[in-house]
Amino acid sequence: MSEPHFFPLLRSEMGGETWCLDSFTIDAHHYHASGWAIPIEGDLGRGRILVNGLAPTHASYNGHRSDIEQIYGYLPNAGLSHFVISGPLDVAGRDYVELSYDDPTQASFADAHKNYFIPLSAERFPFPDDARRHRTTGPSPEATFAYGGYTIARKMDGILKSVTGQGLNSRKSILDWGGGCGRVSRYLATLAPDAKITLGDIDADNVAWCAANLPGVETFTLALYPPSPFEDGAFDTVIGNSVFTHLMEDTQFLWLEELRRITTSKAILMVTVHSIKDLMRRTDDPAAYDELISKGFVDRYIDEALTGQISDETYYRASFHTHAYIREKWSAYFEVVEIVRDASNNHQDIVVMRRA
Repeated sequence: MSEPHFFPLLRSEMGGETWCLDSFTIDAHHYHASGWAIPIEGDLGRGRILVNGLAPTHASYNGHRSDIEQIYGYLPNAGLSHFVISGPLDVAGRDYVELSYDDPTQASFADAHKNYFIPLSAERFPFPDDARRHRTTGPSPEATFAYGGYTIARKMDGILKSVTGQGLNSRKSILDWGGGCGRVSRYLATLAPDAKITLGDIDADNVAWCAANLPGVETFTLALYPPSPFEDGAFDTVIGNSVFTHLMEDTQFLWLEELRRITTSKAILMVTVHSIKDLMRRTDDPAAYDELISKGFVDRYIDEALTGQISDETYYRASFHTHAYIREKWSAYFEVVEIVRDASNNHQDIVVMRRA
């Protein structure tokens, strides 16, 4: 049977083979980790996970994952992607553990934008409960919530350094737009100790939790539509993780205009989007792909994660963009500097923008 007509396009949109860390634990100077990693070019003998640049002592690769086979079925052997690794861990003098996906046959294979970072210092703040975490990230244990947020913060820091030559510690005012229950904000104080950190979200309950549990982070409940309560030019940096992934088309333009109003000249914005390859997480309906290819945008699916938390239950969508659409439409508001594939959660793309 021939493959769907959109599969070649999905393969071309991949930023290289991707992977995901499902769990990571440390016990008496040893680590244990599991997840999935798409075989490199379908070759089951290539690809390994490195921990702080070192191969694990014990490793099992190419276990079956039917869920990954369904999402990435356009890639060869995608379903044979489960891994379990373990080994000794020396954390002396380190702030974090770094995991990477490596091809030992190619010296230049490594993509730091897909690395994971595990914080080693004690958590400064309590964790939100299961329900609040679920609304922000989907089902996630506390440890996954922690390294997920820390990884996003460090990746944003690295992208900022590549664009401006300086990291988050050079910024004065950072907005965690759509920050939920503070998965990223809880780590911004460490990476940007001199910055004013502000979190805004439409989920009033999560905002209230952050206000009570994240001292030093200023919090605001946002309306579904602009204006926001912020002054003109209030922020020199905006992080928006998984916000444009949930907005209707007209609503995204309202928020792009609002983000332009509340940012300073030369401000940097780093926001995530679902691209065409992520549509497989929602549907394999050819009509949806044809719509996205022709229009550049699809928001036909309602996301129920915020049901009961916002007044309009049709507002929160599962939205998808093409890169061409972003460069054409969003450039009316900001300079689109770069689109980094698979950088957030190793499937959402990060759009880097600069205000004039």
